[in-house]
Amino acid sequence: IECVCDYCGVDVVELAKKSRDNDLSTAKGLICYWGSETLGNAMRVIGERLNITQPGVSYWARWGRDYCNEEGVEIDDVSR
Repeated sequence: IECVCDYCGVDVVELAKKSRDNDLSTAKGLICYWGSETLGNAMRVIGERLNITQPGVSYWARWGRDYCNEEGVEIDDVSR
């Protein structure tokens, strides 16, 4: 989570805020996408950490997948 926030230029505490088409959206999308599909974390756990519902995590994961496909970003690009 910290690596993604650094990459997107947002503070971890901002993840609880609502977001629409900004750096915070990118951070949430990447965290949900990589957290669930790449790292295998349960969407419920991700949702609890980000204070969003499981359907919200699913939405953000799709958003993150689309972002990665469009921008060519991979998890190794942001990991330490």
